[in-house]
Amino acid sequence: MAAPAVETARVPRPDDAQLWLIALIVLGGVVVAQGVMAVLSGWLPSGDDGYWSIMARSVFSARPPLLGSSSSGGVVTGTGFHHLGPLGFYLLAPFVALIGGAGVALGSSVINAAAAVIGPLAVRSGVGPRAGWVSAVGSSLLAFTMGSELLVDPWNPHLAVLALWCAMCCAWAVLAGGVGWGAVGVFFVSLSLQTHLSFVPVGGIVALALVGATAWGCAHLPAADDESPWRRWSAMAWLVGAGLLANLVVLIQQFFAAGPGNLTNALQSGSGQEMPVGIEAGARTVSQPFDPQNWLPGSWFPQVIRIDELAAPWLIAVVFAGLVVLEVLAVRRRTSKSLPALSLVLVLVVVSVWVASALGFRIFGVPMTLARWAWPVALLAVAVAVDVAVGLWSDRGAGGDTAHQPDQPAQPDPAARVSPLVSWVGLALVVALGAATMVPRDEGSGAKQLFREPTNDLLEQVRYRLDAFGGRPLVRINFQPLAAEATVALDRRARPDGHRLRAGGPGRSASGRHIPGGRRHRVVDGRAAGWGSGSRGHTARIPDHRTGHVARRRRDRLVPVRGEGLDERLGTFIDRLGSDPALRSRVGPSEEARLDLEATGWALVLCGRYRELPIGSADIERDVISDSERTKLCELEDRLANGAVAVDVGPPPA
Repeated sequence: MAAPAVETARVPRPDDAQLWLIALIVLGGVVVAQGVMAVLSGWLPSGDDGYWSIMARSVFSARPPLLGSSSSGGVVTGTGFHHLGPLGFYLLAPFVALIGGAGVALGSSVINAAAAVIGPLAVRSGVGPRAGWVSAVGSSLLAFTMGSELLVDPWNPHLAVLALWCAMCCAWAVLAGGVGWGAVGVFFVSLSLQTHLSFVPVGGIVALALVGATAWGCAHLPAADDESPWRRWSAMAWLVGAGLLANLVVLIQQFFAAGPGNLTNALQSGSGQEMPVGIEAGARTVSQPFDPQNWLPGSWFPQVIRIDELAAPWLIAVVFAGLVVLEVLAVRRRTSKSLPALSLVLVLVVVSVWVASALGFRIFGVPMTLARWAWPVALLAVAVAVDVAVGLWSDRGAGGDTAHQPDQPAQPDPAARVSPLVSWVGLALVVALGAATMVPRDEGSGAKQLFREPTNDLLEQVRYRLDAFGGRPLVRINFQPLAAEATVALDRRARPDGHRLRAGGPGRSASGRHIPGGRRHRVVDGRAAGWGSGSRGHTARIPDHRTGHVARRRRDRLVPVRGEGLDERLGTFIDRLGSDPALRSRVGPSEEARLDLEATGWALVLCGRYRELPIGSADIERDVISDSERTKLCELEDRLANGAVAVDVGPPPA
């Protein structure tokens, strides 16, 4: 007699929607985790990150910023201007208000996580599940390439990268018929446009595509008999509202602030690139992100790359030719909703080469920080090409026209159906790239590793005064030629006795701007730390972050020597050298020595290979500085030669 059959309950397999949800949770969670770990590990916002943190503080002050961060292009061209807007400051401000200076790390990770997740969501909704998985893997790959440090870095060339990628994904969705994503795309492209000027050409084209495709889609949506004809334009209304919200501060500064608007200054200044790299080097620059090895750890660290180390120029030519072939095949078969996005990619590749060819030489190389937009462009090109190619392959025998028609409601694309294999492979790639992203590494963030040791050393030297202040204040360190422009948020006129800064008193900058943090924070500079503070530093032109006015002030020098007035003593001594031949003979400065403190500053007179006053002079030791103190001073100057512009170790603003 046969044994009765035993029925076993089947465990239901997760469907594509469940796997998709898991992938998005992993993708966003990995990026946010970087910010959480940075805060818990005592991450210090210094350098450019410290500056961003200080500016984020000022958002909730009496005079919030109307301008973005200052642009080095203003120094090159001689016209002071800023990046296009302060949207990044405003988005980071709640996080700084919540946990203090390190809040920019958490805030940056949240912004990047939102961009990494929303982009694939838009593509899946507007194009289809297959394209959604491709874009999700693309988000994971871009996060992995940036690395743990850059995902928490608010520095302009980094904060704008994932925002541009998200905007491109939204444009892909809108071009495929998902007009509802136009508003989201405009907001994120506004963030990238305002954050760094190098993103303007590419981001501008994406913005035009979003606006044009949304308007076209709304105009061709069929309206029901009982539906208001204006209801079809709701997506366009949301887009306009999002654009106004994101750019409201920019418009206020441009049209209502005193003096010329920042947009006017930026447009009239030109690029300032007197030695453009040319079309070949531009093609090689855009080829960089199409080379797979430049998506591996460490590929972003060199900020300036020699031209002969760039990818071969033929690589971008092959990519362009492949995109053209796909475009022709897709037009003939009309089997892909990604066809309009493929046309957008072709335009972006051409514009990218043109923009890159106008970059200028810096230290005999190409400044790759000015070409970070090329990575999202390359990623979009590959993602769209993969979706179109798979669609052509899977529908090669189907025939018919399944592409979306503008005057018809969007229909599911048969080629967009995904098999369980695609879903599982997509999830596996997202998880694997997320696990790799969790490995800590520094890809050259704004808070550079180079800054951290000397910054912490300085904080230790002034720790006794920080404790006496009853709280951890804002700390400004200023050793760079551009630092006077970059640290306009703080001013040297802090009271040396550490008393609180008061609105309308010493707490105003040279341009009339309130110190962020107001009554709750103090500024520690050379005098407050008990050091000599130079009074003969170079003069810099500084655009005010609120009004755009240009103020003049002297650049501080932090001199770690007990006592007062090293610059005064040095200046008096140099004057004596000019009028006393016997003293000059005893000291023995080099024949080429300019001995012009106003022009060169104390560092070139006392330190480095340009030292104009020699070691071992009894007159210098008696009247200016001892050799031992001078050695300590020069060691610190050498370590901080490219040191921190600003450090924010303050508590949450009240």
